[in-house]
Parts: sequence; structure tokens; C-alpha cells
Amino acid sequence: QELSMMVPVSPVEKDSWGAIAGIVVLVILVVLLLAVLLLYRRRQQDKQSNTPVVSFSSTRTVSSEYAVP
Repeated sequence: QELSMMVPVSPVEKDSWGAIAGIVVLVILVVLLLAVLLLYRRRQQDKQSNTPVVSFSSTRTVSSEYAVP
């Protein structure tokens, strides 16, 4: 029969594990926010690059039958 010894963890060790877990969670949140920001900026740049090729200008003359003289 094996004897398993349960060693109580001191409160200082519990607090340090909580602090480490909190820091890890904060780092993960910051990394996720940066990833979302970069994806959002990339999508915005893709939208801006898809401008139509046809440009409209006021100097172009209208050549149709319904043009006002």
C-alpha cells in the first residue's frame, strides 16, 4: 500500500500562481486585440485599393443627343 503525502501549499505560492495566471491572461488578451486590429486595418486597405478604374471629371464633354447646347 503506497502512502501519498499531501503537502499543503503556502498562501504565498497560491498568490504567485494567481498573479502569473493573471499576467498570462492579460498578455493573451493584448495579443488577440493586436491581431484583430491588424486584420481590421488590412481589410480597410483592401477596400481602399479596390477603387473603380473609371474616373469622372467635370471637364469631359457629353456627346449624346440629349446634350443641352
